[in-house]
Amino acid sequence: LAGVPQPTHYLQGTPSSEKILEQWLRDAVQQANRVIYHCNADYDIQMASTLTVTLLYKRQLYVASVGDSRAYYYSSTKGLQRITSDHTLAANLVEANLLQPDEIYLSAKRHQLYRSLGQTYHVTVDIFQLEVEPNDLIVLCTDGLWHMVRDERIAELLSDNNDVQKLARLLVNAANDADGEGNTSVIVACVQ
Repeated sequence: LAGVPQPTHYLQGTPSSEKILEQWLRDAVQQANRVIYHCNADYDIQMASTLTVTLLYKRQLYVASVGDSRAYYYSSTKGLQRITSDHTLAANLVEANLLQPDEIYLSAKRHQLYRSLGQTYHVTVDIFQLEVEPNDLIVLCTDGLWHMVRDERIAELLSDNNDVQKLARLLVNAANDADGEGNTSVIVACVQ
């Protein structure tokens, strides 16, 4: 994969595997961004995309994110936790206490991205890291899921089953049953 860090910087000391993996993820997202950016320039179009990607190394989960696709972590003991932050105007309004967290679902600004792939040559990538345990679940989803299905319902569905294919279908069906708008893509992975 183009952009993978090379060991030439080892002269300054050996970086931790954590920093190497974070940089590898960051570089991979930058490469995806540049492909979309160059397609936009080459074909005089305006494509954009959101992206959330994970990498599991030993018991550490690394997540890279741009836009409003989300990553969630579910543990039977800790419940559901959202890992990523949305790069939308509505999310900024919530952070500034100008919008209540529950109002984000009805806000027209929830679709207005201020950061996505393909808009600029370089994009800022959020990187998150957390420790996971066996049988924990990781959920990656587009906004089509979380716009239509609240976190409480997502947690409820995840608590009832650990068949990842069935869970992904249940989550997509829940979004569709709620008159799903937009696309709904869901990946569920179980930590082994």
